[in-house]
Amino acid sequence: MLESKKPPNTTNGSILKIERLKVHFPIERTILDTVLAKPIKVVKAVDDVSLDIREDEVIGLVGETGCGKSTIAKTILLMHPITSGEIIFEGTPIRSLSKDRRTGYFSKVQMVWQDPFSCLNPRMRVNDILSRPLLNFKRMGKREIRERMRELIRIVGLNENELSRYPHEFSGGGRQRIVIARALISEPTFLIADEPTSSLDVSIQAQILNLLKKLKDKYHFTMLFISHDLAVINFISNKVAVMYFGRVVEFMPKDHLLSKNFHWYTKSLIAAIPRGRRKIYASVSEERNYELNYDGCIYYHRCENAQEKCLSVVPDLKEYESHHFAACHYPNRP
Repeated sequence: MLESKKPPNTTNGSILKIERLKVHFPIERTILDTVLAKPIKVVKAVDDVSLDIREDEVIGLVGETGCGKSTIAKTILLMHPITSGEIIFEGTPIRSLSKDRRTGYFSKVQMVWQDPFSCLNPRMRVNDILSRPLLNFKRMGKREIRERMRELIRIVGLNENELSRYPHEFSGGGRQRIVIARALISEPTFLIADEPTSSLDVSIQAQILNLLKKLKDKYHFTMLFISHDLAVINFISNKVAVMYFGRVVEFMPKDHLLSKNFHWYTKSLIAAIPRGRRKIYASVSEERNYELNYDGCIYYHRCENAQEKCLSVVPDLKEYESHHFAACHYPNRP
């Protein structure tokens, strides 16, 4: 039976720490490139990202499409190799996990995917989908598995007689509830939600967000919530990390997101909010040049306050206010 976990002690440390993470993907080479011995070019999907995620927090990761948010999520799930740096979960670098220990890791770290239809096996009934994690991670008896499934399917807002149905028999919101149930059935301590509402209707989005918040308050898991919708991030998160071009450029309490920001990229996102609209999206850059011709700030070519130092010196994350960090030499002063 699922039990509500006690809220963690506020003195507890990190549950997941990302240290100077780099994830680079080589660009496919032509025969001519090989003959001419041209250097291998790479896409720096994630480039020197550090995050410290503590127990019971909800960290919102926001940025425009292609900035590296989902790459971080998939790297945490060991779907992409780490180029350099470390991801440390509960004190252990995930790269050093043996095959046996990875089973335990995946029972504690789960993901809610963006497209619920593509991540559910269309040939499996809901009861088979939900029982698979328990068979893999918990090795429970059939009776206990049935009780766990019936309890959780009710918690996510579905009826237990729907356990015998297939994914295509549900609406988009219903399928996302199944995905959430599958992620939570092994009682993870860390949940990644990658754009979990972006493919849903607006009214259903609100239901799924409220469900996630309710489950978070009930079971006290830690969550990394990825989105390009600033209003959603502001609603569900405790802290917010803003990404641009593979790097975290600002990290702040969520109360500062819409009212106080130091990085000029964050300022431009907020300034782009259409008045009178509740949905707020991170804008897509017109320029997607991965081969920067300078060694300094990655936002140099778009910044309204860029100066000579920005061209040659990479800014580190600096604390400009309590728990509020920005990677900027000449920050915006709200």
